[in-house]
Amino acid sequence: MYSADRKDELVTNALGNIARSGAHTAAVVEAGAVPVLVSMLQGGESGLQKAAADTLSIISQSHRHTSVVVAAGAVPVLVSILQAGNEELRQIATDAISNIVQNQEHIGAVVAAGVLPVLVSHLQSCHDGLTELATIATKNIARNHTYSAAVVDAGAVPVLVSLLKGPNEDLSEVAADALKEIAHNELHTDAVVSAGAVPALLTILQAGNTELRLVATELLRSIANNSACLGAVCQAGAFETLLSIMQNDADEDMRNAASDVLQSMAEKQVGDTDDEADAYSDSDSAGYESSSSDSSDTHDYRPM
Repeated sequence: MYSADRKDELVTNALGNIARSGAHTAAVVEAGAVPVLVSMLQGGESGLQKAAADTLSIISQSHRHTSVVVAAGAVPVLVSILQAGNEELRQIATDAISNIVQNQEHIGAVVAAGVLPVLVSHLQSCHDGLTELATIATKNIARNHTYSAAVVDAGAVPVLVSLLKGPNEDLSEVAADALKEIAHNELHTDAVVSAGAVPALLTILQAGNTELRLVATELLRSIANNSACLGAVCQAGAFETLLSIMQNDADEDMRNAASDVLQSMAEKQVGDTDDEADAYSDSDSAGYESSSSDSSDTHDYRPM
């Protein structure tokens, strides 16, 4: 005989399998399953909690139904599980959070529930699966510039740069992707540079796998697009590294990517130089007009 929790677990898994088919997710939601699943998250055996969290994660993949999951009170329960659940349950809960924050309108509720410090602690987990899911969730939050400051303030950037430098190339890739979202916001590009991202990126460009190198190139472009950080990129030797890749790399995608970044850097530098020239010209013109005005006042000859 099955226990009550075991029966509920089997039913919940069945609901998850039904919801996994996009065509039937709405039927699961409309049947009133979401509040029941949230209730299961709050109690019951570990297996039941895992099944409930997994089904909620599947439902949350659909932006159409994420609001139902949030309205049912799932977010604070999931954040609580992130702090106290076992390893497998925390991974499922992190995946659910990541799916929820893909829907931009619900990021505020997730951040308000205190998820960021927990995610940053999981970025430092000794379990690569949990670290990767936490990195993806952090990236999804940082994509919304309204909350990228909260990501930076939670201390995510130095930890992400540490992952960027680490031996696990899969983690380095998702970390680079998350840092790219942070660097897109010019208010926080300097935080990425200050944490040591640029030298790490140049190392990756010379030694990483192609997918990682392409993501690293995108991040480098995001950093270089910020005028205040372009100098740091050039001083680190990015120009020489990118030029070598453009001319010599065996991979065509890498050659094209390096060429694009070099062109972007050149255009940015020319644009900044033009802005400086315009500012100087305006200042010089103002000075000339002032001088002319003074001269006119001094030599105002009028017929008597």
